[in-house]
Amino acid sequence: MANKKKVHAYTEEFRKEAVRRADQKGNSNQSVAAELGISAQQIYNWRRQFKRCGGNQFSTIQGVKFHQEDSDEVQALKRQVADLKEENTFLKGSRVLCERPRVKYALIKVYVGQFRITVMCRALKVSRSGYYKYLTRDISAHQQRRKQLREKTMVLFEKFQKRYGAPRLTRALKAENVPCCVNTIAKIMQQLQLRARNGRAFRYSQYSHSNVRVSQNVLRRQFVATTPNTKWVTDITYIRFKGQWHYLATVMDLYSRAIVGWAFDGHMTEELIIRALNMAISQRDIEPGLIIHSDRGVQYRSVRYQDLIMSIGAVSSMSRRSNCWDNAVMESFFSRMKVELIYGEKFNSLQEIKSCIFEYIEIFYNRVRQHSTLGYVSPYEYESAYA
Repeated sequence: MANKKKVHAYTEEFRKEAVRRADQKGNSNQSVAAELGISAQQIYNWRRQFKRCGGNQFSTIQGVKFHQEDSDEVQALKRQVADLKEENTFLKGSRVLCERPRVKYALIKVYVGQFRITVMCRALKVSRSGYYKYLTRDISAHQQRRKQLREKTMVLFEKFQKRYGAPRLTRALKAENVPCCVNTIAKIMQQLQLRARNGRAFRYSQYSHSNVRVSQNVLRRQFVATTPNTKWVTDITYIRFKGQWHYLATVMDLYSRAIVGWAFDGHMTEELIIRALNMAISQRDIEPGLIIHSDRGVQYRSVRYQDLIMSIGAVSSMSRRSNCWDNAVMESFFSRMKVELIYGEKFNSLQEIKSCIFEYIEIFYNRVRQHSTLGYVSPYEYESAYA
């Protein structure tokens, strides 16, 4: 008898972030639904639900009317502000202001249709006539291929938000049927001064005593799983914002390295890790015998957390005393996430941090990012092969 397909129970945070992302400029219900692997109708229903409840989840400015005609001077200022905003949007993340004109022209050509040519030329301090001469100038076949490769490399580098170096960019280009090699892409990145985000040194914590409700190390560094939902690892990492610490708890399935549950909060309590674990439980098909591995933190030794593990028939496993290598896979994920997301950004609010974490985990890491352990495919792509 065929097993019934499980209906996923999405958390309120997941639904809010999905609707918020769909409401952003350039996105739609269909595009966000495709990114998250859900239907556009779900996002539509969630938006109606939030509006019906009368919440203020999505702040908008409504009811502002001007009854007096704006003067010509005000209209001119508005146009200038609009042009400046478009210039800033175009220049955001680009690093070609000090490059030769032909490099700037190549970037302008890539974004034709998204921004006005006049605005892009003014932002990069080049002339429109020079750009049109660049379009009609004859170049050799080799130069044409190299030019296209440079443009494609720049586009993918920005698409993946500076998280990919030459090896992964090469694989991404080959996946789009663009012939290239690692050395060529590395040379192009050097010429364009494109550098992938890099990490920071890790400091190990001091020896700590924890003897109450400590589970045995059942996992024993066996980080390979042959089927989904047989081995999970979990941990908490620290994220500093405006002088205060905030905390991210995650749960990873070792079969595909997918993050199946996560929670973000300003307090490192047992409630934080229980929310992350409940999210994983609600979205996965689990069976008795599942191993859930963590360190010996006081939150993971709490009665509520251990009771939750027992209630689903799972087995609790804990790292040895002050031994971070027993949970190396989770530590590695946090290291790459901070390199590819946290260290390279300047956040203005906690909501912005939360939205970026949502985008990184649910859209980029789980569905797009090439994972070397999985043969350079994404976790969900790897899982789909098993299904």
